[in-house]
Amino acid sequence: MKDLTNPAKRILNLVHQIKAMPDQQPMGEAWGEVLGLDQEVARLDSHEVYEKLRFVRNELDLLQKLMRGTTFSSDLYEPYLQRVRNTIAVNNLASPWGNFKSNLHDDTILALKYCSDILPSEPDIDPTELENILSSIHEIKLEIENSSLSKGMYEFLLGQLAIIENAIQNYPIAGGSAIKKAFTEGLADWAAHADDISSATNEDTEKSSKVYGVWGSLKVAGEEFVKADRMANSLMGLVNKGQAVSDSVIGWLTSP
Repeated sequence: MKDLTNPAKRILNLVHQIKAMPDQQPMGEAWGEVLGLDQEVARLDSHEVYEKLRFVRNELDLLQKLMRGTTFSSDLYEPYLQRVRNTIAVNNLASPWGNFKSNLHDDTILALKYCSDILPSEPDIDPTELENILSSIHEIKLEIENSSLSKGMYEFLLGQLAIIENAIQNYPIAGGSAIKKAFTEGLADWAAHADDISSATNEDTEKSSKVYGVWGSLKVAGEEFVKADRMANSLMGLVNKGQAVSDSVIGWLTSP
């Protein structure tokens, strides 16, 4: 089981994977494959690759920030973090991956290993739980796509499942922050579809309950990250009580 419990460990995991990509493969496609994108999507839509690499850049920034909070000299790790950054420069995505592979020699790997041991570990999530949630999402999506839901509810429920799926796919890159972000996005999406939720039919309600169950599973899996999170608790409060969005809920989104 991979240990992904701090930013250095997550970056190191990605570095090991990207190093194994063929030298002649375009860098954007190589990273797209490592970051879980469909190969055709990675080849045709650079924006999808940019979005994924943004998470990698954020992790590098977090890793640098956390290391600067230690007593270790910055010249022991910052030059090597810059080498990793060189491999995710978006203006180079069409170039062969082999042109940038030299940034990830053994000295870069060693620096990342030291950082991974120095930084404290975050709570872990059992990957089996996340895989089970993804399986549930796949089954429910098929049910929704073959249903006669109202258009607004159809779009809302598929959108909610997409938020959860993206969070799980981004967990190996961004850790628990990806899970927390999902609850914020889920609540905002709920607010945006208030009218659709309040006018739900019986079939809408049946399919909704399954989607809300997936949110519950995600909260259980990521409990250590979201148990004190205001947005997560707000969303789960709505799910558990079966409430439609109200002005007070929208207030949670806009209050400081």
